[in-house]
Amino acid sequence: MTTLDIPELSGPFRLTNSNIAIHIRKGTLGAFVLGPLRHDGHLTVRLTGRSEADMAGDLRRHIGAYDAFGFTRAADAMEALIMECGLYHNFEPADNAAHPDKPPGIDWPCPVCGA
Repeated sequence: MTTLDIPELSGPFRLTNSNIAIHIRKGTLGAFVLGPLRHDGHLTVRLTGRSEADMAGDLRRHIGAYDAFGFTRAADAMEALIMECGLYHNFEPADNAAHPDKPPGIDWPCPVCGA
């Protein structure tokens, strides 16, 4: 089994409409983590995800379910997938039901688990 570099994340920020608007422009691609904020200000990762079109909109769908988010921007869908795989395998988040799905048309085996 190999490892992927963990992308540097911005945040954590409280998961609110205003924080999303401040930090992420509409149409931004990338990967993100969600979870509760601990007393020391760090985020406990409960879910990883990615956006191939609009991370701001994708994060807004989780308002109310999670307290905070961290994120990293990607240049394209493939980079977002690679980043999400790195986050997923590093944090092993409890709320992810399965390994990240691949976007349509991408036949890429995860370098960590081969999925």
